[in-house]
Amino acid sequence: MLKDPAQIPARLESFEVWKGKYAQAYRKAHRACFEGFQKLESEIAGLRPQVRALVKMNSITELGPPLATTLTAAEDIAAIDRRLHVCPDAVEVNVTASATCPKCNWTPEMEAPTSEAAKLKQLVGTGLADRFQRFKDATIGAILHKAAEAEDRADLKSLMEIIQLSKMDSLASVLTDDLVAFLRKLLYDENLVQEEVPLGPIVQTVGAIEEDRIDEAVDQFAVLLRKAVKDAKAQHGKDKRVRVFLRLQDTIGERS
Repeated sequence: MLKDPAQIPARLESFEVWKGKYAQAYRKAHRACFEGFQKLESEIAGLRPQVRALVKMNSITELGPPLATTLTAAEDIAAIDRRLHVCPDAVEVNVTASATCPKCNWTPEMEAPTSEAAKLKQLVGTGLADRFQRFKDATIGAILHKAAEAEDRADLKSLMEIIQLSKMDSLASVLTDDLVAFLRKLLYDENLVQEEVPLGPIVQTVGAIEEDRIDEAVDQFAVLLRKAVKDAKAQHGKDKRVRVFLRLQDTIGERS
């Protein structure tokens, strides 16, 4: 164009056409991205009470150690919240003066943390189910039922109803700090302590089982399990009743 300045007006006109198409495409992509952010934000809002309930449930250590994968649920949801900032010009961004949004500098690389939210949702569900199952345990259930009859606590009676109806989603509405403290003292006073024993090391110690040494393997398993119970009892005192849960693995799809 330096050699032929007459081409400049035509090139500028072509550039203005391209610039208009770019601005239109940018606005569309910008709007779609933050619509996804807003949708995910509403889903996270529904998950937030469950996270709070899980944190409170995990604090009741008398039910046994919580799943290790759920211990950072509060931090995980806070990290997702920080990434869900919606641009104030999400609907109609002004890109006439620059190539990106002047409010958020959005680029196509900025995506909603959808996979992180899905993983957190699955972890929270798994964690709540695990702790809820501890509440539904026959021994714990008997302790709670006895206390509900003796104590004039509406929140405890509501908790009993939630447990009986398996309404996990309702836990957040009844699990206050005061009720959690009451439950911890109640379980502690009952001299009941629950511990988890990883099954993997025991299985590895027992090793392969030949058909002619099944009884020997069972005896060895019993010895190792008694040692695990003894070790757990030593941590909490001889006056405590220790109940042991065998943990296969500490992952999303774990079983007890």
